[in-house]
Amino acid sequence: MTDNTFPVREPRPKKRYQWQDLQGLVSPAILSAPRLDWERMDRRYFQDLIRTVHGDQAPWFEHLVLLTAILETYIGLDPSSIAGRLHSLHGRWRALFPAYGLTTFAQWNPEEHLPRYLQDTHFSDSLTTRDDFFRRSWKSKKIGGNEKPMPSPLISPKFEEKRI
Repeated sequence: MTDNTFPVREPRPKKRYQWQDLQGLVSPAILSAPRLDWERMDRRYFQDLIRTVHGDQAPWFEHLVLLTAILETYIGLDPSSIAGRLHSLHGRWRALFPAYGLTTFAQWNPEEHLPRYLQDTHFSDSLTTRDDFFRRSWKSKKIGGNEKPMPSPLISPKFEEKRI
């Protein structure tokens, strides 16, 4: 009888990312943007963004980094809403970009691609998923009696484009 057991691996400790780990990954203009308190941000966002979004070499990485910082430190959105928005946007763009032949974020045209996605029968996404993607991209929130538009990653600042 042969022993078919594998040696037990010691789990590797996960790197605990801090905002400083974004240096060299994003434009310095993002890290020096006024009114954004990178020290205050939950490190789990950095871990998720660096491991998942940057790990996928996604051309929208910088946009999601900036969006996350704005949502947490400027808008004051709760962590579960921020995480949901990040996962929704990253997940949809991860499917849409290759399907529509997009290789840079500059090629993303919301006037063309959103209506196309909402009616595209090639995706098995439910209407709820499609609606969620659209709504998470275009919300506003009242803060102190004033309505502040949520930054939209669909129409966002231009950064140096990175090809996937």
